[in-house]
Amino acid sequence: MPKIRVPRIPEKPAIRFLHCSNNVVNYNICIDKGLAGFTIENPKEGDLIYLLVRKSRKTICGAKGVLKTKVNKNPWPDREYVKVFSVDWETCEEFQVNAVAKISSSFSQLLHGKALNILNQKKGSQVAEWLDKTFAENSVSSSVRPEPSVELSYIWIHEFRNMVNLGFNISAKNIFSYDRSSNLLTITQNERYIPNFFGEGIINVTGIVGQNGAGKTNLLELINYCLNEGNTKLGGQFFVVYTVREKFEVHGHNINPLTSNKGISFQSFEATNKYFDSIFLSNTFDGRKHDLPKKTIDRSTNRFFDNKFGENFLTNYKSDIQDQISFINSPQYRELAKIENQLDEYADINFRPTEIVVTSPTWGNILNRARDFDLSTGNKYGLERDWAKKFCQNFRRLVNKNKKNFKLILYFTSFLIFLDFLLNEADELRDSQFLATKKLLKKVTNFFSEIKTMPIEVIHEFISRDFAQTIDAEFPHNFERFRFLHSLNDSGLSGLPSLDEGSHTNRKLKFTLSYSDSSLRFIRGYLEAATNLNLTYNIDWGGISSGYKAYLGLFSRLHSATKELKNNSLILTIDEGDLYFHPKWQTEFLFKTLNMSYTLFNRSVQLILSTHSPFLVSDLPKSNLIFLRKEEPYGMCRIVENNLIEGETFGGNIGELYLDAFFLKGSLVSHFAVSKIRPLVQRAKENRTTREDRILYQQIGERLVRNFIQQKLGDDKN
Repeated sequence: MPKIRVPRIPEKPAIRFLHCSNNVVNYNICIDKGLAGFTIENPKEGDLIYLLVRKSRKTICGAKGVLKTKVNKNPWPDREYVKVFSVDWETCEEFQVNAVAKISSSFSQLLHGKALNILNQKKGSQVAEWLDKTFAENSVSSSVRPEPSVELSYIWIHEFRNMVNLGFNISAKNIFSYDRSSNLLTITQNERYIPNFFGEGIINVTGIVGQNGAGKTNLLELINYCLNEGNTKLGGQFFVVYTVREKFEVHGHNINPLTSNKGISFQSFEATNKYFDSIFLSNTFDGRKHDLPKKTIDRSTNRFFDNKFGENFLTNYKSDIQDQISFINSPQYRELAKIENQLDEYADINFRPTEIVVTSPTWGNILNRARDFDLSTGNKYGLERDWAKKFCQNFRRLVNKNKKNFKLILYFTSFLIFLDFLLNEADELRDSQFLATKKLLKKVTNFFSEIKTMPIEVIHEFISRDFAQTIDAEFPHNFERFRFLHSLNDSGLSGLPSLDEGSHTNRKLKFTLSYSDSSLRFIRGYLEAATNLNLTYNIDWGGISSGYKAYLGLFSRLHSATKELKNNSLILTIDEGDLYFHPKWQTEFLFKTLNMSYTLFNRSVQLILSTHSPFLVSDLPKSNLIFLRKEEPYGMCRIVENNLIEGETFGGNIGELYLDAFFLKGSLVSHFAVSKIRPLVQRAKENRTTREDRILYQQIGERLVRNFIQQKLGDDKN
C-alpha cells in the first residue's frame, strides 16, 4: 500500500525575550542598528521578540519587533553571536516585565530565550496577552537610552602625595579655578573650544606632560580614585566637578559647599558614581603597585606582578596571551587593520604574526618539581622511590632521540599536561578522592615500568587516550580541562624544535609554529588546560616587531576590558601608552586610539593620557594639555599655566615642543655630544685644535656649530 504523504504543518512564529542582561549599550545597539543577536540557534525568521535589559535592579522592556532576514553583521563589542537578524523595532516607554513571573513559574526559562510555547496553552496565552497589552499602554515615546553626555571637568585636591592645594582642569570647554581661601569656584568659557573636535563618541581628550617625577602617573591614579565614589581611598579634602547637560555638579569630600560665579549643585561624595566606568592602561613596568579602586579596570603591565594573593605573574601572563588571541580573532582587530591601511595604503593590512614561538620550562625546573612530588605526594601514595624524577629523566632521553620529529611538540605537550596532574591535582585530591587517585597512579606506574625501551609515540598515545579517558571518567567535574588531550592527535600540528644554549639542566625546547587557525586553537586549548603555571610553555609571537607587539598588547587589553563595562560613559586613562613605539607610530598613536575607541567600546569615551612624546603634544591644542613641573628641593608637583608656555602646541614644531612642554632647558643636543663639542669649540676659539678635532667637526650635524668651527680653522671644506 503506497505511503500517504502528510503535508508538513509550518511552525508558528514563536514569542521570545531577548535579554541584554545589564548591558544597556548592547540594548541600544540592537535598536539603533535594527538588529537582534542570539547566543542560541533556536530563533527563526518571523519570531516576535521583546527586547529586555536589566536596569537599576529591574528587568525592563522598551522595544519589540519581528525577526526578518538573517544577516552577517556583529556590531556588539562583547562577543560574536551565532545568529543575527535584521529587525524593525517598535519602541515604547520602559516597563517592568517581572509581572510575568506571577503568571508562570517558568519565567526564568523565558528570560534565557525559550519560546512561550514551553508554557501550557492557557498560561502562554495569558503571558502573550499581558505583554501585548502592557506594551500598547506604554507605546508613547522612545526606548531606554544612554545617559546624556557627561564630562569629568575638574579635580581639586588639598593633599595627595607630592600634590598640595592643586586644581587640575580636565575640561576643554570650560576653564575652572578654585580659591581655597574664599571657597570660590570660578568657571569661564574657553573661547577657543571647538565642539566635537575629536570625533564621534569622544567627550574630550586631555594630555598630561612635563618633567620626570613631576607627578603624571600620580595624577592618573588620583583621577581613578576620585571616580570611585562612596569607597574612595582619599582621606583628605577634595572635590570633583562633572558637567552634566551643561550644568555643573560638584561632588565634595570633607569640604563645605562651594560658591561659584556660575550655577552649581553641591552634593556629598558619598553617593556612588553613576556616570563613568574607568580603565587604567599602562605599558610601563617599574614595579609600582597602583593599588587602584575596585571599580577601575586595571590593564597595566605592573598588574602582572601583583602579589596580593601570591605569585600571580604567570597567571596574568597566561590571561594576557589568551586576550591577545581573542582580539586577533575579533571584528575589532579587522577594524584596526583598516585604520592601518588608511594611514599607509602600502601597509600590510593583515599585520598578524607569522609565527608562534613556544618555549618549554627548563629541565632543571621540571626535575626539581618531580623531586618535590616524590618526597610528598608520591611517598603518601606508596609509589616507587624517586618515580617521578626517573620518569622525567627517561622522557628527556627520548626527547633528545626525537629532536627532529615534527610531532615532538604534541608529545611534549601531553607530557606537560600529564605532569600537571601529577604535581598539582593528585596532591590536592589525595584526601577527597584518595582511592580513585591511588588506583589511577597505580595504573600509570605499571604502564611506565618499561619506559626506557618505549617509543615516545607510545607514551603519547597512553597519555592522550587511556590516561585522559580515565581522568574524564573518574573525575568529570574536576578535570574537564583534560579533554584537551583528546584533541592533540587530531590537531594536525607540527613544529620544528631547537635546543637553546645554556647549561645541561637549564636547556629548553623551543618550537616554532606557523601562524594558523589550528595553531591558535592549540595554544588556546593548552592555556585553558594548564594549571601548574610554573611548568607552562612561554608563548611569544614571531614575525612582528616589538612595536607591533606593543600595539597588539595595548588594544587587546582594551578589548578584554569591554566585557566588564556597565555604564554608558567611560574614562580611559593611559599612562605612556606609546611607550616602545617607533616614532612613526607615535605620530599615529592618538589617531588610532580615537578611531579604535568607538569601535571597541561603543559608548562615550573621555580620554586622559600621560606622555613623554612631543608627537602627542602636537596632536592636542594647548587648552587640552596639563603641564606639570617638579619643584626642588622636595619634588613637589606644580602646574605650569598654559599662558606661560610659548607658542601653540597643535601641529607644533617637534623640537620646540621638546623644549617647552618637557622643560629641557634650552638644549636639543644629547649630553654626550655636548661634552665633546663644547671643548672643541673652545679649542677652535683659542686656535689650538688637533687633527682629531678637524676630523670630528666635519661630522657635527648642527650646521651653525660646524660653520663656526670651520671659520675659526680657516677651512673651506664642507
